[in-house]
Amino acid sequence: MSFRPALLPLLAALLLDAGAAPAREARSDALLLPRSAGIAEAVRAHALRWGPGVDLRKALQAWVHQRGGAWAVTTVVGSLARASVRCAGKDGYSDWAGPLEIVSLTGTLAASGVHLHVALADSQGVTRGGHLGDGAIVFTTAEVVLTELVGISFQRLHDPCTGYRELVIEPTPHGGQNQPGGRR
Repeated sequence: MSFRPALLPLLAALLLDAGAAPAREARSDALLLPRSAGIAEAVRAHALRWGPGVDLRKALQAWVHQRGGAWAVTTVVGSLARASVRCAGKDGYSDWAGPLEIVSLTGTLAASGVHLHVALADSQGVTRGGHLGDGAIVFTTAEVVLTELVGISFQRLHDPCTGYRELVIEPTPHGGQNQPGGRR
């Protein structure tokens, strides 16, 4: 579904509460528009479980690469023997030794890449989190529920504004059927 410019006043009204003091300088209406948007025709939930020794990030990437389309992490519980995490504002990843409880894992997944944020707790209950990298090795189990968003596709493409591969959302041709390997 494409964005209609006539909806701009409604979108602006929803995003800005006229009665509230602005937290930052006022922004132009053009900056309020999403960079990419879409509406799924349907959703399907997929329940998965991976066991000890599996790289969770790589397993999620492989699952989505085989199926294509647009996916979101609904919930994940389990534990990791170790993890590679990039904290906010840092350039590199840090290796965290486990065992670590997966307190939360959220993200968007596409055949062209995944964007995952994780919160992990150590044996003292100290919780920290960041961007999950490769090397998130399952300790005992990873119980995962993924949501497939039928009728749209996700891609990760270079965004010159951020310098990163960012999410691009598009309608899916072929009658809403997602294509394996991200092909359309």
